[in-house]
Parts: sequence; C-alpha cells; structure tokens
Amino acid sequence: MAELTDQDIVVYRGEAVTLPFTMSPVVNISGWTLKFTVTKAANKTTKLLGPLSMTVTSGAAGTFSITLAEEQLNFTPGAYRFDVWRTDEGLEQPIAIGNFTLVGNSRVPPIE
Repeated sequence: MAELTDQDIVVYRGEAVTLPFTMSPVVNISGWTLKFTVTKAANKTTKLLGPLSMTVTSGAAGTFSITLAEEQLNFTPGAYRFDVWRTDEGLEQPIAIGNFTLVGNSRVPPIE
C-alpha cells in the first residue's frame, strides 16, 4: 500500500484548473478508480465538490489529476478539506488528503 499523501491546495474562486497528483512512493495505479471530494471540514457528510472521478495520467508513473471547471469553484472563499480515495470494490482507501483553500478575487463578484 502507498503512503497517504498530505498536501495543501490553493485555488481561486471561478478558476478553471487541473490539479496534478503523484503517488509517493511511486506505485503503479493502472486500472484504479479514483474519486476527489471537498468538504467544509473533515468528517462532514455535505460535499461542496464530489465525489468526482479523477483521471489516471500515467499508471506506471503513479500520476493522476482532476480538472475543475470555473463553475465548480464558485462557492464561498474559505478553508476546506479535500481527499482522494481509491474506490475499487474491496480496495477502498484514502491516498491523498489535505487543506483546500478557495481564495476570493476581484474578477468574480461576491456570492449573494
């Protein structure tokens, strides 16, 4: 089993972004099903995002990513938590967790 990766993600409200991940140590993830989720805090049932399917970009290199559209990042700026889970039947396990910060900006009007 790979180690659980703890990391921080910072994105801007209204941004379209692709978030890359790499298994550490590198593990062949060919054929894995991966899901990405963002919540207000750890252990919350209400999801701000997800679970969303992720893309394995190179199974042998252990790399994968999630692409988020600008409308998916149109919620209140603040501090949140994210996780990535391997969701293959019988092999459910977290592989990445961390802080997810959504930063406000001048371009996108405030949420009313």
